[in-house]
Amino acid sequence: MHACTQAFRSNSAGVLGLARRLYSSGKAKRRERHPFVHIPLETGMMMQNNMEFVYGIQPVLAALSQGTRPAYGLYVQDQIEGDMPAPERARAIQLATAYDIPIKHVRRELLDRMSFNNHHQGISLKVDRVENRVGKKLGPFKDGTYWVEIGMMRTQMTARRPYPLWVLVDRIQDPRNLGSIIRSAVFFGAEGIVAPRRDTCAPNAVVAKASAGALEVSNFMRCKDIDKFVEHSRSNGWLVVSASVADPGTGVKATVDDLGEIDRPVLLVLGNEGQGVRESVLIQSDVHLSIPMRAELPEYFDSLNVGVAAGVILSSLRFKGEST
Repeated sequence: MHACTQAFRSNSAGVLGLARRLYSSGKAKRRERHPFVHIPLETGMMMQNNMEFVYGIQPVLAALSQGTRPAYGLYVQDQIEGDMPAPERARAIQLATAYDIPIKHVRRELLDRMSFNNHHQGISLKVDRVENRVGKKLGPFKDGTYWVEIGMMRTQMTARRPYPLWVLVDRIQDPRNLGSIIRSAVFFGAEGIVAPRRDTCAPNAVVAKASAGALEVSNFMRCKDIDKFVEHSRSNGWLVVSASVADPGTGVKATVDDLGEIDRPVLLVLGNEGQGVRESVLIQSDVHLSIPMRAELPEYFDSLNVGVAAGVILSSLRFKGEST
């Protein structure tokens, strides 16, 4: 071994040994990074694995105004050539300033990289990814309230409508479809979105853009076992409504035209366009809901995009005691 190399290794071992003795004796304290400490903008594209760039004016404004996840830097295009209106641009800068979030004006090329060449409207925000909360079941509804079991905790919720509504997405792998579903769900008063941890895309920046910012207020969570989530929620009084034309031999078949008023909390299940809702969930469903076709069409055109179907179904749900 070279003499210099041997000396370096010996010196390094001595320094590490000293550090261990200091930490064990309490004379030196470990410094932990606070989760809300802003990362300097000079780091450019470097960021931790739990971060991402949200882009587009509506997702950025929603993330800034809701404050549901820490923000570390606002990037604004130097010379705006896109379609971001001046008032919204000013509002984003105003919010970032108020919350002491660093602001940097950058070239369009950098924003293109942050958004993977998607439509960013000249603005991007570095934030933490959506928290990975694991939901287990929905609790009984009584006197306008119910609980949601998340991890080891039960969170008390108050229904926005006469009866609560949650949306369960099954194997939705296109982030734009997921974003569209979230947008419709929030618009029509759903109180939360549940997605399996497997076979369903993560709530990423593409989802945030497609949701037009609705992701920030959607109460999004994952579930480890979709069958158990449905089973436990159903046993707590939730009506399981699956969007499906299949007939597994259980439940009631209905269309959005003849569903009628509902007097129970609803868990609406939406499947992907290819496979639909999985069979293990279909056999637990109380209602199999479909959208009637209004025209004679070729056989290859037999369904709606799941994002569009979600909007149609959500708009058709009526609860007892709800004004129309």
